[in-house]
This record gives sequence, C-alpha cells and structure tokens, in this order.
Amino acid sequence: FFWGSDLAQELYYWLGIGLSSSLFRSVLMYVYRKKNCFEKRPELARQYLYLYTIGTFLAGSAFAYGWLALIPHLSLYEQLIYLLSIIALLFGGLFAYSPYFPAYIAFSSSALWLSPLLLDYTSEIYMTGLAFGIWLIALVSTMFAYRFSTTFKVNKELEVNVYRLLSEVTLKRDEAVSANLAKSRFLASVSHDLRQPMHAVSLSLSTLQQLIGRKQEVERIHPMVDENLAGLQHSVQYLNSMFEALLDISRLDAGTLNINIEYQEIQSLLKSLEYEYSIMAKQEGLSFSLNIPSNFHMYLVRVDIRVLERLLRNLITNAIRYTSKGGIRLSIRTKNNLVDIRVIDTGLGVPKAMKEKIFEEFIQLQNPSAREKN
Repeated sequence: FFWGSDLAQELYYWLGIGLSSSLFRSVLMYVYRKKNCFEKRPELARQYLYLYTIGTFLAGSAFAYGWLALIPHLSLYEQLIYLLSIIALLFGGLFAYSPYFPAYIAFSSSALWLSPLLLDYTSEIYMTGLAFGIWLIALVSTMFAYRFSTTFKVNKELEVNVYRLLSEVTLKRDEAVSANLAKSRFLASVSHDLRQPMHAVSLSLSTLQQLIGRKQEVERIHPMVDENLAGLQHSVQYLNSMFEALLDISRLDAGTLNINIEYQEIQSLLKSLEYEYSIMAKQEGLSFSLNIPSNFHMYLVRVDIRVLERLLRNLITNAIRYTSKGGIRLSIRTKNNLVDIRVIDTGLGVPKAMKEKIFEEFIQLQNPSAREKN
C-alpha cells in the first residue's frame, strides 16, 4: 500500500523494527517456557514480564516510527486509513497485552499517544476533532486495560488458591482413606489377636471345671489348678491390656484423653512392671530384666504416670509377644536432666524400610514369630 521508490528505505527500517520486536518476543517466550519458570520459578516469571514489557514497547515503537517516517509523505486520505489501521491494532494490543498492565502501557504509549501531534492540522479542520478522538480512545482503552488486568490478576490468584485447596483436599482425602484402611487392617489384626487369649481363657476355665469335679484327687490336681489359674490370669491381663489400648485410641480420636504432667517418682512403677512381666516372660520361655541406676530412687520425673504406664505396658507386652527366644530388658538411663527409657528385646526387629512407617496410626508389621507362637 505504501510502497514507492521514495519510501523504500523508510519501509525497510519500519519492517526491520517490527520483525525485531516479533523475534525478540518469540525468543523470550521460547527461552522462558523451556525453563518452565511460569509454574515453578516465580522470580524468573517476574523477570520474563519485565523483558516482555520491553518487547511490547518495541512493538509500539514500530508503529510510532511509521508516524514519523510515513505520515509526512501521505495524503490526508492515506493518513486517515493509516490512523484507522493503528486504532484497530490498538484493540488487538488491548486483547494481547492488557492481562499485564505495564506491557499494554508500553505498547499503547509508543504506538498511539503521541500520534495526534504528528497530524497535519493546516489543511483540514476535522483533524483537530480526530486528534481529540484518538486521545479519547487511548484513554478509554487504557482504563479498560487497567480493569481487565486487575480482574485477570484476581482470577489467576483465585485459580491458584482453588488448585491449592483442591490439592490439600485431595491430600487430606488420601490420608483419610489411607488411615481408614490402616484402621480396618489394625482392627482385623486386633480381632485376630484377641482370639488367642479368649481361647486360652475358655480352655483354662474348662480345665478348672473338670479338676474341681475330681475332688478325691485334691493333692494331685492342686498344682494343675495353680497352673491354670496363672494362665487364666495372664490371658485376662493381656485382654485387659488390649482393651485399654483400644480405649486409649478412642479417647485420642475423640480428644478426651487428658494428660496431667507433674513430677513423679517412677521407680515403684518400674519395680511393679519388673515383677509382673518377669512372670509373664517366664511363662513364654523368656527372660525379663530391669536395668536402672543405683540412685534412681532419688529422681523425680516430670511425666503423666498413668500414660507412661500404658506406654510401657504396650511396648513390653508387644516385645514379649513378638520375641520367640531370648529376653526383654527395660533399661533406664539419665543424662542432662533427661530420662531415657528403652524396651529392648531379642526379637526379629524392625526392617530398615519400615522404621518410619511404624510411627503411623494403626500400623502393625506382620511378624512371623507371633504367628508361630499362636
């Protein structure tokens, strides 16, 4: 449309500026998308926006150069056509650049804002009104771009928040499903574990009924009665321990397990556990020992004695149950005003890969030694 030998050099410059702007933005987009900065590197995304704003300024400068280089050589009719083309491109820029307001300002200010000053006002009176119209369009488009960029930013923030919330909800749901499955497996395992002591209770009671019926053999059956009573007591203690553990789980879930921490003397508790579990371990063919410092009776420990007892009973009971040979040791150490309590056994131990897993809720490893003892 504009080609002519007298404008050849200006048109080449104009084309060069426009292609440089397009090439700059294309390379910029390629490089930063390759870096995957938009999702994972916010600091690079901000850097990209700054450079992209420079690119839009170059794009606007191409049109600004057109005003400077071409308008002086055009008729009024051709100027009007060029002007209408620039306004159309302005709305194209509005669509392309307004999500980031500084980019649109860089484009529109260089492409259009100064253009009315370059119009030829000497020959036609309507040029003054046209210049006013151009500035009015620029003002309205700028207001629209500002409103759009603000809305775009809010929408993107909402989108990010929605994705974040969905991710959190999905994670919580997966955790809930996993916890529910683990709880189901735990309860199934507990149900299985409760059968053995219940069966032992039934056998002991049946044996006692038979022995009591044979009154004429009192001297011979007396040791057998004692043995069955001891076994019955052991089974009842184990059942009570299991039910207490289940009750504690229910209290924890309901948030009703009260912790009362105060200074306590715990050596009496440790001695009581030693006496009780020495008998239980002996019945299983195991040894049980308590290893405490000689001056431990002088120590007061800040603890909830009831919760500590439950914890130690659970650990010792499991140690006895899952140890096929050897023994269990309850070891107490003191260091730097702290008390280190350890339950040590000669069982199979915990595989290295499961050492973190066992601290999750309702996790129970399938230990073959327990199956053999059942």
